[in-house]
Amino acid sequence: MSGTPPLVESGFQKQLKDLANAIDSNYQKIVNMYVTNALKGAGVTPKIRIDTLKALAQNFLVPQVQKFEGGWGEHPNDSGGPTMRGVISSTFQGGYKSLFIDAPKAAGLPNISAMAENIMKKYPGVAKGDKKSAEVKGALYTLLTSEKVASLFIWKFLCQESTGYPIVVMGEDAWLGYIQFEMAWGGGPGSVFGDSGKAYYDGVAKKSFGRKGMGTPGWTKWLSETLGEDKIPEFAIACFSSQIGFFDRISRPGNKNNVFRKGWFNRLLNNPTSALKMCIIINEVFNKNSTGMFKFDENEKKFLLKKAKIYESLQISYPVGV
Repeated sequence: MSGTPPLVESGFQKQLKDLANAIDSNYQKIVNMYVTNALKGAGVTPKIRIDTLKALAQNFLVPQVQKFEGGWGEHPNDSGGPTMRGVISSTFQGGYKSLFIDAPKAAGLPNISAMAENIMKKYPGVAKGDKKSAEVKGALYTLLTSEKVASLFIWKFLCQESTGYPIVVMGEDAWLGYIQFEMAWGGGPGSVFGDSGKAYYDGVAKKSFGRKGMGTPGWTKWLSETLGEDKIPEFAIACFSSQIGFFDRISRPGNKNNVFRKGWFNRLLNNPTSALKMCIIINEVFNKNSTGMFKFDENEKKFLLKKAKIYESLQISYPVGV
């Protein structure tokens, strides 16, 4: 955490806290809506049951992301502006309506939508304008003090088409789904799926795995029906290596991003809860059921044990000096 948290006018703060409390109390309904829509949009049946996937995300992925992101920050080199739990102010403004008005309404919670809409009308800076204004900073800090409210941004990334439905991909391969989410969360959906062919996923899929289409349309079906479960671990490693290479190139000495290099690679590789280690943990949790959290049926067990053996045979290449 860095920087001084903003001062928030008492009346504004009360409305924000009331909204956060209402979301906290109805959190699971909103999450279920996101996941249901993702499954419908992806058009594939996950190999792992969706309740197991939701438990994995809720108990492993969401806490790990929030642990890395920390709390409030205003780093002068961060072009995104003030940040709370990894959510930059411009992302907060851009997502305010969809997350706090549209999503609750779709989940059958019009009262929450009305609360959020009233705040936006009285304090328009929460959804547009200067990303460093007192209104957006106050709303960002106060609302996202709630872990559940903050995690809705994570669930949205997990369940939206522009990021390729990572929650559904987890049903095909937990590791792939996690790093797909990590890439989109860290660099935006365009860094994963883009028309240039240089994006992490589309670029690797087109260059080395024969995918002809670009972007998210048909993505999950390509993975499950064309690429197939035996090739997905190899593809996941290739995508992860691509991300490592990208961070290496943009953070070398002399680049303005060099100040973030240590933190980026710590998150990716060199920490017990790095993205890489987290992928291994996910793989172990699924394949060995080490926490007793999940009760797999026989088809799931067979599928996961086969996947584990494939991963055990693969290696990751690292940049020199990392």
